[in-house]
Amino acid sequence: MATLYQLFIQLKNLNTTLRNSTLATLIDLENEIIRRKENLDSVGFEIRQYEINLKEETPNSEIVHLFVDKDKSALENYLNSLDRLSYCILNNYFLERDWRSEYRDVIFDIVDKKQEEFGVSSRYRNIKKLYNRW
Repeated sequence: MATLYQLFIQLKNLNTTLRNSTLATLIDLENEIIRRKENLDSVGFEIRQYEINLKEETPNSEIVHLFVDKDKSALENYLNSLDRLSYCILNNYFLERDWRSEYRDVIFDIVDKKQEEFGVSSRYRNIKKLYNRW
């Protein structure tokens, strides 16, 4: 009986450790999504600032290409992090019911605003699957 009790305590401790590890992973992933979203927003702000300044000067094609590249890269990084989160939700690493209310609007907004990224050959299949499921 004492052995069963010790086994029960060990399983309980293992469960706690696993939950804490999952939570730490989730927090890291969320922080990465936030960081990448902030970068995407920052590039958008730079582009809008440049457009405001264009009222007084001629556009510099090199700067325009630089902004296009920065925007594309920032968007790709953000979508990759959302795709990773979507994969985790779809494969039950994180409970869907816990994250649907948090990320449903985020997923819907990005798919609706960036439809060109979610065509037939999209690299972001997990986001598309979650979008269709929700």
